[in-house]
Amino acid sequence: MSLLNPRVLVGLVVSVICLVFVLRQVNFAELVETLGRTNLWWVALTVIQLIPAMWLKAYRWRLFFPDQAAAKRAALLPALYIGYMVNTVAPLRMGELVRAYLVGHHDRLGVSTAVATIVLEKLFDVGSLIVIFVILAGLAPLPDWANAAAIATGLGLAVGVAGTICLVVAEQRVLDLIRFFEKRFPIIDRMQVSNLAASFVDGLRSIQSPRTLFWVVVWSAVLWLGAAMTLAFGFLAVGISLTPEMVFFLLVVTNLGMAVPSAPGYVGVYHALVVVGLAVFGVPETSALSAAIVLHAAVFGFFLVGGLFYLWRGRFSLAQLITGARGTEQAAH
Repeated sequence: MSLLNPRVLVGLVVSVICLVFVLRQVNFAELVETLGRTNLWWVALTVIQLIPAMWLKAYRWRLFFPDQAAAKRAALLPALYIGYMVNTVAPLRMGELVRAYLVGHHDRLGVSTAVATIVLEKLFDVGSLIVIFVILAGLAPLPDWANAAAIATGLGLAVGVAGTICLVVAEQRVLDLIRFFEKRFPIIDRMQVSNLAASFVDGLRSIQSPRTLFWVVVWSAVLWLGAAMTLAFGFLAVGISLTPEMVFFLLVVTNLGMAVPSAPGYVGVYHALVVVGLAVFGVPETSALSAAIVLHAAVFGFFLVGGLFYLWRGRFSLAQLITGARGTEQAAH
């Protein structure tokens, strides 16, 4: 992936700006001292609980496939680790396409199907975060901008759910309407919205079973509770105890905020989001940044080691996977 790619350059610039922003606000001597007192036992707990979380992520991912029996035979867990590892070292969230390539190509489940399941996975995660945000805004005192954001995202989720229902109930009519606009607006045609919508509906059919949908919701809730524990353990590692509302607010801010362009591994962006998110509760910038550094190193280090292990075991090369991912992107369109 060339550094001259405009999207790559934008991500690098955003990360640099975020790094400058946080570094200008911290006391470096205090930061080094705080990091030096890091409790490695809490760091170990942070990493250990990621192991069942990754297994559960792979299990939930399987539920999104129309043919769950074939997905069960697929190497979803290795693909997940490798995808997260690639996201850590490569730009443009290339890891998502890498895991679609690994599952869709090598396990013959179909590239378009694999991409659709990942899209569904992301939409469920975003929806879960918005629900958490709305509930939190109703229970905890948040600043006006956070309450306004909760209302806006909640309305956005409601519109998205309504649109999804319309798409499922009147699929052909909605697709015909999209194609009507595609013929008249070249930008919509280039985005191939109708193809994306059709793939999305195909993916939705896999979770139309009430039983499957129930377990997707349950395991999504468990996964986000686990993610909250990861944040809490990471802060305890540097001697900071967060209240539940602080943990869940930070969970929402970091995960939704990391959707912006960034350098590989969300460097800078993640750290700035932690600092800004905890400033709402009066946590000093230096303390927040020290925890962000520990969490980032522990979590993404775990992804890197796990991904490299499965990369070695599967005898893949990173260049091969990136090339395959680019082909997956073209096939998905």
